[in-house]
Amino acid sequence: MATFGELLGTWFARENLDATLGYLIAIVCGIFILTELYTIITQKNEPDLVMLLLAGVFGGVVQGVTQDPLLAILVGLCWLMIYSVWTIRESPVWRELMLASLISYIVVLIGRTIQRVMEMWVAYRGYNIETYTRWGLTGQQFFGISWNIFIYIFFILCIIFFGRRFFLVSRLTSPQVIYLLLFALSYVVLYQFSGDKGIPTFYYGGLDQAVADRLLFGSFGTYEIMILTNFVLYLISGPLLHLMFGVKKVKDKRVLGLVEEVRHKLGIKSKIRVGKVKAPILNAFAFGAFFDKRIAFMSRELEDFTDDDIRGIAGHELVHSQKVHTLWLLLISIVSFAITKALALPATTLDYIFDPNVGFEFLWYYLYNIALLGFSYIFVRFLEGRADKLTMNAGYGKALAKSLVKLDGFYQGIASEMGLSVYLLTDKEQTKSEKLRFLGDAGRNMYRNYVKPNIAENLINLIASHPKSAYRVVALTDQEKLRPFKAALLPIFLVIPILRRPFLKDLHEARHKASELISETFETTYTSKGIKQYDNLSHLSYQHNFLLNKEIIAISKMNKKEIIQGTITKIEVSKQITTPLLLKLKTSEGSKVIPTSDYKIFEIALNQKQIFKNGKIGIITEINTEEKFSFKAKFNDNGKEEEKELKVPGIPVTYFESIVGKDILLLQKGVTRLAHLEKMDLDENSFAKSKLTITVGKQTKVINGEKFVISFKPFDVHIKKGKEEEQRSLLESLKGKPVSLQTKDDLDTLVKGKVTEVTEEIIKIETLDEKKEIIIKRLEFLYLYEDSIKLIYKPSISFIEKFFMRMQNRTELAYIVP
Repeated sequence: MATFGELLGTWFARENLDATLGYLIAIVCGIFILTELYTIITQKNEPDLVMLLLAGVFGGVVQGVTQDPLLAILVGLCWLMIYSVWTIRESPVWRELMLASLISYIVVLIGRTIQRVMEMWVAYRGYNIETYTRWGLTGQQFFGISWNIFIYIFFILCIIFFGRRFFLVSRLTSPQVIYLLLFALSYVVLYQFSGDKGIPTFYYGGLDQAVADRLLFGSFGTYEIMILTNFVLYLISGPLLHLMFGVKKVKDKRVLGLVEEVRHKLGIKSKIRVGKVKAPILNAFAFGAFFDKRIAFMSRELEDFTDDDIRGIAGHELVHSQKVHTLWLLLISIVSFAITKALALPATTLDYIFDPNVGFEFLWYYLYNIALLGFSYIFVRFLEGRADKLTMNAGYGKALAKSLVKLDGFYQGIASEMGLSVYLLTDKEQTKSEKLRFLGDAGRNMYRNYVKPNIAENLINLIASHPKSAYRVVALTDQEKLRPFKAALLPIFLVIPILRRPFLKDLHEARHKASELISETFETTYTSKGIKQYDNLSHLSYQHNFLLNKEIIAISKMNKKEIIQGTITKIEVSKQITTPLLLKLKTSEGSKVIPTSDYKIFEIALNQKQIFKNGKIGIITEINTEEKFSFKAKFNDNGKEEEKELKVPGIPVTYFESIVGKDILLLQKGVTRLAHLEKMDLDENSFAKSKLTITVGKQTKVINGEKFVISFKPFDVHIKKGKEEEQRSLLESLKGKPVSLQTKDDLDTLVKGKVTEVTEEIIKIETLDEKKEIIIKRLEFLYLYEDSIKLIYKPSISFIEKFFMRMQNRTELAYIVP
């Protein structure tokens, strides 16, 4: 019998290592599933984490059996997508998008599975893997076909579900991206004339075949036919796209006159054909060949465009036409074909399928094509930067910047960074309050990108055709630090640690002028009262009112050495939508006003008693604002006094004392219910040893602090299906309170306002001068902004959730975990 050491040696031998790692992943995920199942069974928690871990189990087992990491990843992701489709099955649009993604994704999974099964069968039977086929195809070719067609399946399904609206509202209408779509269409045209072995190659006399095979137009085959096909598509792109997007001729004299003005200002001599497309956004796109310049405006009605909107948008789009940017892209594709042919690689991914002698796997060839596409996208960004620069030189920079701010107001929600707004794919028309809130959110998000750009958002933007609007706007203002070319590549610079710091400094310096332009755009649209209305909708000042007359420390988000200490004497709405809330402070150096957008705010004062993130209770003895913020607190642990230096403030005991006699939230057994905090007996040294008297329904009980984790506002409350009666008192308590509601119909945009009435089946909510009725059974989450706490019963928290809580608590107080 083999010893344990010999077994380990066998398991981790080179030939078995991939399988062993797969099984280990499955076992580890399985163990975590057991811990999650305990909380699900005993506390009735949602199974989301179990489903995530099951993906690890399935992927690990597949890795163990097939020793194919890619197939393992595909299986795990496929399981997650199936679960996602199930969870959002009642949410229109998201359901269809996820279903289209799942179906197209399964095509890839099937192709890879067939490839791996064939490879394993060939290895078992001893066949030649290069010549073994089924239905005339090798395993690599099965995978190649599936990988090559999945994106087209996705687009076809989206067209079936949403029609041409999907392309109109998903920012796929820049002339460059439209050209790339036409480039893809040429695949279809080309392979209509191919045989079973692909496109034949014709050779000219007098040129060595070895040279002809590596020289563009040295022979005539796939590469050359693709180039000619694409050139023909470019020549007919005007009428073709006119038909594809349903463009209608514009007869409006105002619009035609403004386009003529822009044409003359740019020095374009040829005539411009002006069209319109009905869509729920304000945008435009230029198209057509160099001799057939066209522009189409997208809106519900042409009257929705102001004169400056037309000047700015038309200026940018007509620069694309004037400088024949799509023709430049055609030239770039020709260079790409020349390189590919010189390397003796297949011309296209489809061409790969019919070439059994490529010599390496489809995945590597596809990565090569991704690299070429990445180069093309960088070039597209240069073209966008050039178009912005020339538009600015023509005097339309400010008008274009304002139109970009408005355009960003249409793209709200989870998928907005990818240029897709789920809201725009519905048949709903935005209400006045939604338009105001979305534009305000867009302005604040732009400013947030100047103060502290989000790395994840910039990474996502790398796959988009256009740079982030926030950076384009700042580049179009009157400043020298960030010009359009630099702004076009800014998302790339901001995700590279070495380059990030100097560009952050440039953004910080340029933010003021961009802020003025964004706020001017908002005020022009909604007058000076708009910011107060936005504050009412977003509940900003409501969330900060508890800080009034409190001593605080404000730390700049841009420079941690900039620290302000003082007492808040006033909280007011500003005149800038980018920094809508101001705090007036009384400091040792006099009165100061700071925007909450620029600072992290902590309530802290000398001799103040606080409860810290570990549940310990201490007294602030020293506050250091020199160089970097820190403070000292005195603790009493088992009769022994100890002073510690800390960087993360706690929550003042006075805050807890202020909520005694008020409603709080209690999360237990997977359900968040309303409770009333009758009494709080705080221990001198630890929240864990404290006693809380709460009333839930008709039952009053005393609970120990050590059994609960505490979270703070804003509170997210899951409205659990089948538990509405247990949450009835919570729903009824909403009357008169500002809330945000996430329904199955508004998954990523929310409904915000003040609750006016709660009935058995409906929540009535008022947003400005509009009233809405939300069906409780369609409610997913509600967000509350009250001065309160949420008590989370520790046995309701799984091991993994506890881990993530502690990770969140590393640099800030997100929870108190006694």
